Amino acid sequence: MKHHCPSWLENFYQRVTKCINSSTVTSIPLRPDIVILRGAKNCQDILSNGLSVEIVIECKNQQYKFWSNNIKTQILPYKCIFNPNKMILASMEQIPNIIKTQLSNNGVIAIDLVEPNNNGITQLLKYI
Repeated sequence: MKHHCPSWLENFYQRVTKCINSSTVTSIPLRPDIVILRGAKNCQDILSNGLSVEIVIECKNQQYKFWSNNIKTQILPYKCIFNPNKMILASMEQIPNIIKTQLSNNGVIAIDLVEPNNNGITQLLKYI
């Protein structure tokens, strides 16, 4: 008996293929730090209706120079693949302003200084 994927899952795989083919990376591990789904109360909702992603949050806890290559290998591909309503990069450390601008131009909200008693946590919570 042949199994048939739900159409939303086939569409998701097509988007993954498109996103990988349009980037410089050949494979993308699909492990964003936080994914907030829209309208899913349980696993059956996801299996029946598909992934409807409200927010993807990728978190960084080191200086920009240590994760700068993740923009092309994680952050932008996650945005392409999951097609979230909001894509957020949350960093505990300062993000250079030019990088924040570049990310913003690609539809990514970059929030730095996300740590207790700092303005970044307030900004992040505003989006969530």
